[in-house]
Amino acid sequence: MTIELSDLQRQALEHAERARTEGIKLSQYLRAQGIELRPIYDALAAARRKGVAGATVSTMPKRVSSAFVQARMAPSVPAHRMLVCRVLIGGVAVIECAEWPPAAWLSSLVGSRADAAP
Repeated sequence: MTIELSDLQRQALEHAERARTEGIKLSQYLRAQGIELRPIYDALAAARRKGVAGATVSTMPKRVSSAFVQARMAPSVPAHRMLVCRVLIGGVAVIECAEWPPAAWLSSLVGSRADAAP
């Protein structure tokens, strides 16, 4: 089965490929060429709906690292268990424990802050 693309859709795919090979965003490439963005993006979306795989290739460079760290969230403590320890971190995070955590871990977490309550 042959997919029929309009001339604009073919041009849009070519522009996307050129931007990708140059390692720049499609919008940067189009502005540098003096080409309107909206018709190209619309043509790429139409090509994508027709199933053209090249229309889905991201033209943005991949990020190598992130400032975020992975965290695993656990369900809250069941209602029948009492909390014995609650640690507030910078007013944005809360760690609640149903049993006392190891002293070394707690000490490393809060450090030697003068405002830490015993």
